[in-house]
Amino acid sequence: MIRRIAGPLLLTAIQITLGGLMTGYGSPTAAAQLRYYRSNATAMLLEEITEAERDDYRYHLVRDQRDPERELRRLFEDGEEKLVQRLEFDDGRLSSKTELTGEQVLRRYEYGEGRRVKVEERFRDGELDTRLEYEYDGHQITQVSVFDAEGTRLYRDRYSYRDDGRLRRVVREGKLGGDQAEADAERFHIEFSFVDGQLRSEWHELGEHSTAVRYDAVGRIAQLMVWAGEDHERIHEYRYHSSAPDSAVEVERIQVPGRELEEWRRNDSAGRVVERVLMIGGETVERDEYEYENGLLVQERRYREEDLRVVRYEYDEQERLQEERWTRNGVPELLREYRDDERMSELHFRHGSAVLRVEYRGGQRLREEVLRDGEVVRVREYAAE
Repeated sequence: MIRRIAGPLLLTAIQITLGGLMTGYGSPTAAAQLRYYRSNATAMLLEEITEAERDDYRYHLVRDQRDPERELRRLFEDGEEKLVQRLEFDDGRLSSKTELTGEQVLRRYEYGEGRRVKVEERFRDGELDTRLEYEYDGHQITQVSVFDAEGTRLYRDRYSYRDDGRLRRVVREGKLGGDQAEADAERFHIEFSFVDGQLRSEWHELGEHSTAVRYDAVGRIAQLMVWAGEDHERIHEYRYHSSAPDSAVEVERIQVPGRELEEWRRNDSAGRVVERVLMIGGETVERDEYEYENGLLVQERRYREEDLRVVRYEYDEQERLQEERWTRNGVPELLREYRDDERMSELHFRHGSAVLRVEYRGGQRLREEVLRDGEVVRVREYAAE
């Protein structure tokens, strides 16, 4: 949705500014004002430390304050420089911050009152990619507008809050496809709703398609519904093994109302499918059961009307698949053997008797042998060994 467009004029201005900053910090006559801090991956000033203590921490930050209007911060991870921050002040108030890796600009921020971000510029490969403009009501963000490098607005986020100050809703609106001013650009609308600061539902609209997502009390997806116009395309519902946030899905239910289709999937506590049921018009038309040993699938049972197909899997000591044995209502149907990563053979049965053996290499058919009463009666060669 966000297009990469270079912003050469703005980038040039930033490079000129940075050139001046580099000159100021490189002055050999400036008095050293270096301070050292324990830090983290986000370059926070956590605790002031001595220069000798730098190697005691994974992250440390060096702060250079030789100029009251400028400040240089260098973040190190295990002794290697990861990020440079160049801060500028206006009468003691932070006015801007530029972040770089090496000499390449990553982000640039402009600040207003209360050190709140007014403008954020994001760069890709050293070129301006997107620009974000922030609006506030007191200390709360009310709107964020996102523009491409040419100044065309991509989308806008609007924020609303509850009486206690906690976030209630975020609404995102914009257009997709071509220039935002074009009449054929497709509008999109998204709403995120929160309860007690936690995301509980989403609503997405794009053209005639809509999607609703609902989350449970611990943040897991509970239901997903998709519409085409006013008609439901499908509905997904999820039930979990326990109330733990990382619990696996126990049952997934999928409905396609327009086709009277309903599918159930039951999973074990490791998230593996152990049963699948497909219903059409309230009647079961397919049912599959899966068995596992030591984390490996060892058997499938596939019920189709009057048929029961069973597939058994065998592995070697390195847990590599060696054989698949297929039976239909207890009668052999197919034996598939894997010799290595390239070679595989299939033995096909009819009414329980072997009738055809096929050899493959790298997915390519090499040879066929037609069998009768266990004897080879005809051979077809398809590729050289």
